[in-house]
Amino acid sequence: MYVNPRAPRLIAVNKDFSWFLFAITLALVATGYTMTFLISDNALLRTYHFILIAVFTLGLILHVYITTFVLRYDWIGRFWALFRPHSPYMTLRVIQMTSGLLVLVFVGVQLVSGLDWFKLGLGALLPYIVHRNNDLYVVIVLSVHMGAGLRFWMVRRRGRTRLPEPEKISVERRENIIAMGSAVLGILGALIFNNPTQVGTGISVPKGVLPPGQTEIERLKVLHTGIGIPPFDRDTWRFEVIGLVENVLSMSYDEFMALPTVIRIADFHCVTGWTKFDNKWEGVSFQAIKELVKPFENARFVTIEAQRGYTTSLSIPELSHQDIMLAVRLDDMELPREHGGPLRLIVPQKYGYKSAKWVFKLKFTEDKELGYWETRGYSDSANPFNNDRYSG
Repeated sequence: MYVNPRAPRLIAVNKDFSWFLFAITLALVATGYTMTFLISDNALLRTYHFILIAVFTLGLILHVYITTFVLRYDWIGRFWALFRPHSPYMTLRVIQMTSGLLVLVFVGVQLVSGLDWFKLGLGALLPYIVHRNNDLYVVIVLSVHMGAGLRFWMVRRRGRTRLPEPEKISVERRENIIAMGSAVLGILGALIFNNPTQVGTGISVPKGVLPPGQTEIERLKVLHTGIGIPPFDRDTWRFEVIGLVENVLSMSYDEFMALPTVIRIADFHCVTGWTKFDNKWEGVSFQAIKELVKPFENARFVTIEAQRGYTTSLSIPELSHQDIMLAVRLDDMELPREHGGPLRLIVPQKYGYKSAKWVFKLKFTEDKELGYWETRGYSDSANPFNNDRYSG
């Protein structure tokens, strides 16, 4: 049988390389969650995330190549050896190998679904929502694999010293606690950070990615309910916030325009099947309005009222993402009347009918009030990456 003379050195390097891949994976998960929950607009962070993906992919290919073709690791033989009675730490080795294989599977799914960022037409096969949900599985199996690897590392380190039996039992107990504790902490962290209620269910969506069933267009289309564009009188127009709030608002156009504004680059997905990428919106964030009015604890939803009787409704967590605003400008120009000026809601995480035009009132409520299109059979969740177009 062929034995590579460099095998001992290569084995040691390969083990160290696996820890390097583990560190890169943690960095990928961290940057991915950060873009999703905290600063999704940050181009530098996104670039760093993509660089990590490239490094990880090349590293994983090299790791598998060295293991399989250079060291000629007998995967099948080692698997069956796990079940031999004399195999030491059999349960732990089964856990380590199984979790390692699952890491490869889930990371592979993560890489392929992540390619949807580059608009390669993979959205129908593995849409972004798969990428988003698969985060949890990657972190869980990675935590288990890390715990098993940590345990074996401690066993090998302890094997260099001879300990009395009582002390050996005590050390082994501590090693088990450390290894299992590390895995449990990783799993708990994944469950906590993967829970959208921690940051609002209006989570970020990938920019420049076409949801299933959508077609990219170059300019925003003008669509509304057929009631026409309502008139606008700057002197009589007022913006109001009512309902379950401490501070009821009633502001003139000039008073509203004096509020601090934010700028966001966001994609717009229409339920009729088109998407316009990279729209530059400027307006007052929902968070700023929320801080002004101070909703009561029993306020759970917001009904958005627009001219000509149009309404829609969203939960407060859904409105809590930093991208969501009451826009007054589009692409550095005053928001055109046909696109909802002087004021429209922008909710990039939803289909466009949630981004109501010609908004003049927000009403904080305890119970959800279905809006114009939602009462006519359209989905209330309106998630473009889940293809949630119609209810039922």
